[in-house]
Amino acid sequence: MNTPPFKRNGIAIPLASFSQPAPAAFGGAPEHMLEVRCSQQDFSLAVAIMKRAVEMAKEYQTFLDPNQCLMDIVVCHCNGCPLHLLRLLMSDPEDFSHDVLGIAVHIDRKSGRLCHGFIPRFAVNQNPA
Repeated sequence: MNTPPFKRNGIAIPLASFSQPAPAAFGGAPEHMLEVRCSQQDFSLAVAIMKRAVEMAKEYQTFLDPNQCLMDIVVCHCNGCPLHLLRLLMSDPEDFSHDVLGIAVHIDRKSGRLCHGFIPRFAVNQNPA
């Protein structure tokens, strides 16, 4: 599909020019981009986990940002610590809160990796490299 160019000050700029990120020196994308692509099934499970976590937070009269919670789960799952998402969703409240809150506290939002030796109880590999 051929898309029309974008015009700025009368100069035609092909839209393809915008498909490449700007170099990091110019405020573009950092050298390491977080992976956030997962299957539709995994994403649906992550959304269900987020909803359960938000409901649990309401029970304890505290606030949990749904967007941040969802991104933490997806980023963790896609960047080095895959999770048994269905087992996490179905787990008892203690194990559930351990993993969801532990991920929120220990995730490095620049690399997507978990820090400080935290390993979720529902990690696929309990002994990550």
